Amino acid sequence: MEPAFSYASVAAFLPIFQEKSHIAAHRWREIISQNGGNPVVLNVHTWLARLTLDAMGAAMDYELGTLEVSSETELAKQYENPFSDSQYNPGDGRILFLDVVGYLPECAIHLLQNAHNANSKRLKRCIAAHVARTLILRKMDLLAAGNKDIMSLLVKANQPEEVSIEELIAQLMTLLLAGHETTASTMAWLLYELSRNQDLQDKLREEIKESRRHRGSEELTTQVFESMPLLQAIMKETLRYHPILARTIRTAGQDDVIPLSVPHRTTDGKFLSEVAVEKGQQIFISFAAYNRLTSIWGEDAHVWNPDRFLNDNGTTKTGLGVISNLLTFNSGERSCIGWRFALLEMQSMLCDLISNFKFSPPSGDVQIIRSESGLMMPMVKGAKNPQTELPLTISAVV
Repeated sequence: MEPAFSYASVAAFLPIFQEKSHIAAHRWREIISQNGGNPVVLNVHTWLARLTLDAMGAAMDYELGTLEVSSETELAKQYENPFSDSQYNPGDGRILFLDVVGYLPECAIHLLQNAHNANSKRLKRCIAAHVARTLILRKMDLLAAGNKDIMSLLVKANQPEEVSIEELIAQLMTLLLAGHETTASTMAWLLYELSRNQDLQDKLREEIKESRRHRGSEELTTQVFESMPLLQAIMKETLRYHPILARTIRTAGQDDVIPLSVPHRTTDGKFLSEVAVEKGQQIFISFAAYNRLTSIWGEDAHVWNPDRFLNDNGTTKTGLGVISNLLTFNSGERSCIGWRFALLEMQSMLCDLISNFKFSPPSGDVQIIRSESGLMMPMVKGAKNPQTELPLTISAVV
């Protein structure tokens, strides 16, 4: 799948991101207009999920229409809140597993982790098989046309290896899920932080305005995005402070020893400088913990502070990650293949939304917290029906 996510391929998707964000902005202005031009409270996360899903579909040369007024397609509904079943309304089996997992032998944990639960069943329904199959078969017929969308490149890259249609469908489902929900949630957290930092939001809006004036066009380019220091700092700090995937798991392929950068004191008072692992043993890697190490990011590591990237703090002490020392997209050969896609999508959409709207916290005692799960989604504390949501007050920028 590498060709579909190279720098050149991703840059070609910028007009798609801009078009979809224009549509979303138009929809929001319509809602504000219907409210007499007064500010409205919207569940920003839901809208961002629709926006990123529509953009991902268009990048695959498939119009999902999730931003349309009558967006009631099965795909849109299934992807509206894909993790709510397992995260906020887990079944009895899931609750039991979480309660006893610390007391189970490793073989039993493997067995239970592979058992079907509400989440896996729902994710399998997230895209109807005939939609994916139709798209893939159409792409196979059109390979000679030389299309550069993600699905064309994916089908072309896998054709020599005779990958089955079922495997391509599985890859499509993974791309849709990983490529839209994580980006939408990161954008939601970014707007949440800006809603609480009005001065910074105004400065970013001015930077966007100045960049457009200097370029002489409303549509910015990848090079312009990269030259905007405040935009880059805000985006990177949000990726650091709010990694949507909090951790990952790796399985040791052989017996090995993992050296520790700092000796760790055990419960019996001894200090360990390395950890022995056996073949087949699972290792949990915490992105969230690394992204908040004070030894890397400073004493304010537990504070959202974009200044650290404006001052270049915390970006040269280690060499992890694909960008700016961040572990959010993982690192090495198993790093997130779509990281360039996600970054460009966020930059493009953020510039459009900040230019058009002012974001503020909703009135009343509304507290936003992270969901207590491996996925750090925003939710309202004490909500009667827990779900991924981020209500913000939105007003039009004149």
